[in-house]
Amino acid sequence: MDGTVIEQRVYVDDGERTHIPCSFDPYGSYFIIFEKKENAKPSIISVTGPDGNRSCFLEKSGNYQLTYSNGESKNITIASARYLTINTSWNVSFSTEMGGPGSVEFKNLISWPESENLGIKYYSGTASYQNTFIIKDEIEGAKVFLDLGELYNVAEIVLNGHNLGTCWLRPFQKEISEYVKQGRNKIEIKVTNLWPNRLIGDQFLPEAERYTQTNISKYTRQDTLRPSGLLGRCV
Repeated sequence: MDGTVIEQRVYVDDGERTHIPCSFDPYGSYFIIFEKKENAKPSIISVTGPDGNRSCFLEKSGNYQLTYSNGESKNITIASARYLTINTSWNVSFSTEMGGPGSVEFKNLISWPESENLGIKYYSGTASYQNTFIIKDEIEGAKVFLDLGELYNVAEIVLNGHNLGTCWLRPFQKEISEYVKQGRNKIEIKVTNLWPNRLIGDQFLPEAERYTQTNISKYTRQDTLRPSGLLGRCV
């Protein structure tokens, strides 16, 4: 939820009902607002795709024909998307106050409980992932998106010093067109997980050395650790 407002151009008004195609992300929702406009633009009532089938969405690259409510039509071409995967090592910083090891290198993205380092294995809190990536091609005017893949549970994104907000629902994606640049880019992803892993880890420590103090006693040494951290490829 970021307050983005999008004008819905694809819909059919049959005089009694308005039919609007919507594609929802998992657990997603929209606020749909109807406005009366005297000089409203003609709506797109059908889309014919590269395979000749009619649809309401531009689902892949290729040539499309748009048919409007005033009978006119228009041909457009959707270019193929280009992908850049961040494959270099990440510098990841964990809070030492919550038992973390401080700054470490992740050559591959893993779930924290998979680590042999106990300070990471049982860590609960926020860890900062930092990296750089280089865009060689000209991107002025292009739409650029960051896809974090899989993460647990919430992530805050900072790109080239600009805070882009929080990702907390799938798909974990953000448009970064305004802040990404040709050349070297610096990215920081602050990932926060849930409390159970630290509560479980504290069961292996003497009470005086535990990092948490709580009256919740439902977690034991035998409980399964929750997936945590940034797991998926960043594109």
